[in-house]
Amino acid sequence: MEFSGPIYIHTFEGNKGKRGIEALRDRARMRKMCGPYRITPFVRTRENARTGIGFYQSSHGLSMGDGIIDLRLVLANDAFEGYSRLAQINGYYCDEYQDQTMMPIVARLPRSRGFLAGWTMGEGMCASLDGNIYPDLQSAAHAAHSIAENDAEKEREYEARENERIEREEQEAAEREQAENDAWELANQDAEANS
Repeated sequence: MEFSGPIYIHTFEGNKGKRGIEALRDRARMRKMCGPYRITPFVRTRENARTGIGFYQSSHGLSMGDGIIDLRLVLANDAFEGYSRLAQINGYYCDEYQDQTMMPIVARLPRSRGFLAGWTMGEGMCASLDGNIYPDLQSAAHAAHSIAENDAEKEREYEARENERIEREEQEAAEREQAENDAWELANQDAEANS
């Protein structure tokens, strides 16, 4: 079966024709991915009943980017009026080299339904929001600092365990290689002695 004439594509916006296709192309071009960052699906257990959502922050400022939900994000430090110890903290280091930080953020729910606490690693990088709803900005900001600090500490511990495991595997591989080299050398010495 052959089609003749132009084919119109109906988009979610209700537009027909070239305009709708261009809108979809523009939207696809705006999506940016960077780095080898992946968010591991969170397994909920009784001991660890935290809920939440992970996402990539937009590379165009403090927003959630192209996703299912688009909440208004603010830095948690903006919630503290006057001098506060937490207002002076710009993030929590999540690696031993102090290159990467988790900055606390707060998401405003629509229609004044509350606030969500979380953290971000920066523009175009991974971020996370906790599922607990807080009634005011200050309590969500305090929780965001606590979550960012706790998750950064967990990440540092995870990296330390992984580095130890990698070093142990490399040492075992080097010992195996040395044992193989010693065995070859011994076999060659025996072959030369017998000839």
